[in-house]
Amino acid sequence: MKITRSQILKFFPAVAFLCGLGWDSLTMTRIDQLFDNIFLLGYLIILGGMIILTNFIEKELIQNKYLLRFKKWYPFAIQFFFGGLFSGYTVFYFQSASLTKASLFFLIIAVMLIINEFLEKKYTNIYLQLGLYFLANLTFFIFFIPVIFKTMGLHTFLIAGIISLAIVESIVYLFQKKDIFGHYRQLIGSRLLPFLLFFMITFFYSMNWIPPVPLSLKFAGIFHNAAKVTNNSGRLEYELEFRKPPWYKPWQRSDGVIYRNVSGKAYCFSAVFASTDLKTSIFHHWLRYSENDDKWNTTDEIKCDIRGGREEGYRGYSYKEKLVPGKWRVDIRTESHQLLGRLEFEISEEEIDTFEFKKLLK
Repeated sequence: MKITRSQILKFFPAVAFLCGLGWDSLTMTRIDQLFDNIFLLGYLIILGGMIILTNFIEKELIQNKYLLRFKKWYPFAIQFFFGGLFSGYTVFYFQSASLTKASLFFLIIAVMLIINEFLEKKYTNIYLQLGLYFLANLTFFIFFIPVIFKTMGLHTFLIAGIISLAIVESIVYLFQKKDIFGHYRQLIGSRLLPFLLFFMITFFYSMNWIPPVPLSLKFAGIFHNAAKVTNNSGRLEYELEFRKPPWYKPWQRSDGVIYRNVSGKAYCFSAVFASTDLKTSIFHHWLRYSENDDKWNTTDEIKCDIRGGREEGYRGYSYKEKLVPGKWRVDIRTESHQLLGRLEFEISEEEIDTFEFKKLLK
């Protein structure tokens, strides 16, 4: 069966999409890498220039023959830069997203990345250009501002929003001066759109639907014992003990059941990555499920101060005494209550005689 050139080109966008996402996954390993952030910032600047150039040409405000020669390619260029940005964002936000409602914003970015592959003919729409450009800026500055200022919280989120609004509103102002808008309603719509999108993302933030970038949970688990030890080279490590898993579960590296007669405590260990020199706190929220009320009740809230820079994450643990049998979980959250991870386990009063530990060093 002969494959034609048109058939090959039909699958080219999908192949390019997968290759681009795979490349970003391999190369964008840390959210605080200077080169990666400069690369994304450069994409944002070029993309803004392409949006301005496309609309100026559409209104015949540019007479340069060299620029006009390539005008049919500008929508493809806009698509390319949007794709590059949202591909990078997908990688970074995936690293911070937990499998809870905090994954919603990550899923939105991933969907936008996929949809972008089919929008090349729509990028002459000024609403689409400005709306996506605002989201591209906001998604970038949400993690870039904490990386720069070494702190994170509501204030850095609001700064990211103000910067993104200022950038897009500046373009709207320029378009207004150059009579880009066809009618007054288009001007009003273009001016209001970024604010509506910002209010929507702010609602997401208040509901903890945005992954806590630039933090990411590298490892977490529940254990029967945990202690600080010093290895032969003098480095501090954490020795974690859990019940040796059966042979058919070689991937298991923590406990799903804590037996009271084996250990009088349950330990929660976490390793959280933060960008270099970023100082913040996380909290281990210990919750017990009440069958009578059919809800989770907080029993303890333990604060852990962390400092960024360590590749494997800043380590620490908390523990729970007075173990009550039943279903338990530990929510690992930021100061603004964004969820980094959730560990569910059970405390059992079953008497266990034979118990073989497996040790894990972190």
